[in-house]
Amino acid sequence: MISLIRFLDNIQRIAFGVSMVSMVVMVLLILFNVSGRYWFDFNIIGLQELEWYLFSMVFLLSMGYVIRTDGHVRVDMLREKMSWRLQFLLDVFGTFFFIIPFCGLIVYHSLDFVSASYAIGEVSVNPGGLPMVWLIKGLIPVAFSITILGALAHGLETIMALRGNAR
Repeated sequence: MISLIRFLDNIQRIAFGVSMVSMVVMVLLILFNVSGRYWFDFNIIGLQELEWYLFSMVFLLSMGYVIRTDGHVRVDMLREKMSWRLQFLLDVFGTFFFIIPFCGLIVYHSLDFVSASYAIGEVSVNPGGLPMVWLIKGLIPVAFSITILGALAHGLETIMALRGNAR
């Protein structure tokens, strides 16, 4: 089971690495766009759209890593008063009965959304906007699948810790 968890962790690290590279590119692109708009009086709509594509990548590809590293928001007022065992049981329950099914529903329902966009060759509605809108929409099922894998690794590791087999 440990080798499976390591494999799933590597997937999270790769997705998070892509996310962080996207963040750096996005910041540089915003700097370029703002500089161009205010100092050189030019504006490229496609580059502005690329900013939100990159932001989407940052957000979507970071979800699994954030869950995996316990960096997500939770209600700690109640949780901190619980024993570690109850906290771990709550984590296992939340992971397998909320996070994974919710992400699975998003993956399932987003597939039609993406395929419809691809089928019509959806492009930006803005003049000068980016083509292949389906490409960024296609990141939705991919990212939520990666999140499922991160949640699975988290849940398995929590079960191991409950059994006294922590990594």
